[in-house]
Amino acid sequence: RFRSRLLLFNFIPLPYALRQIGMILAISLYAYFTGGAPSTVRATIMVSVALFGKCLWQESDRLTTWAIAAGALLLWNPYELFMAGVQLSFMAVLGVILCLEMIEKNELFVEWKYTKTTKTLMIWLCVQLFTWPILAYHFFEIAFVMSLLNLVIIPLFSIIIIGGWGVLGLSFLPGFLGLAKIGSMMIEILLEDIEQVARLCLKIPLATLCVGRPKWIE
Repeated sequence: RFRSRLLLFNFIPLPYALRQIGMILAISLYAYFTGGAPSTVRATIMVSVALFGKCLWQESDRLTTWAIAAGALLLWNPYELFMAGVQLSFMAVLGVILCLEMIEKNELFVEWKYTKTTKTLMIWLCVQLFTWPILAYHFFEIAFVMSLLNLVIIPLFSIIIIGGWGVLGLSFLPGFLGLAKIGSMMIEILLEDIEQVARLCLKIPLATLCVGRPKWIE
């Protein structure tokens, strides 16, 4: 998501390496202004490592960048290892990484082509398998139906964040303040609609499964 929002840097007339460094600085500023939550820091480190590798004309390895982000975060504060949010963030990404590698290997060596819908569902399932045990351990329940809602909400939030940055940029331009207000109102309405849908989904039977805290071996 970070990289898709920073495609504007590709159109800046600067040397290739300087564009990558500019992206790293922009991502770091984004993480700082949004409060530096562990999940944001994790994403910032992973993308920054990948971009720095491009400066050296090296392809980044997903598991390596994941491990570097985990190591850096734990060196800064080892106790974050026991935080539910940190565990969920890193395990969800690990599920995505392992799923993507499996898909890529199958497409490369087995010549099995997956549709976009199949890939999305496989990634979603891997994320749930890697995060449900953590949710059960910390919160004694699993968001069963609500997890399906993520298939729709996550793409919408990408649009909301991009739109938010666009509205912010327009608000600084003379003559575009009215358009920025209209854009911000549309984003606010979309957020309210998402919240209402989430509240309705909570009322559906089996929306959350109360499973209790599993043992470590489980």
